[in-house]
Amino acid sequence: MYLGRVAITEGAYDAMARANVLPNVLLARHQRGEQGDISPYAFGLGEEEIAGKPTSLYLLSTGEAIWITTDSTYSATEPITTLLLVPASVVADL
Repeated sequence: MYLGRVAITEGAYDAMARANVLPNVLLARHQRGEQGDISPYAFGLGEEEIAGKPTSLYLLSTGEAIWITTDSTYSATEPITTLLLVPASVVADL
């Protein structure tokens, strides 16, 4: 899968730093099609949020999670973009 432009939110960067995880490690897993450790649906994401976009959720050793999504719709004005972020809601049972 082509990742296109990669962007990372400050929250995701900080969470990965606390867990000593490099972004490229999770990006490589996402690119290989590994959806991660937990289902996107566990975070209350519905079909409208996922909407056919490759989406992965990885649980870090700190208990925090990183959501990686690739918007694969391509146009001349909106290239493919992959975003790493911390989900807004966290499942307490993890």
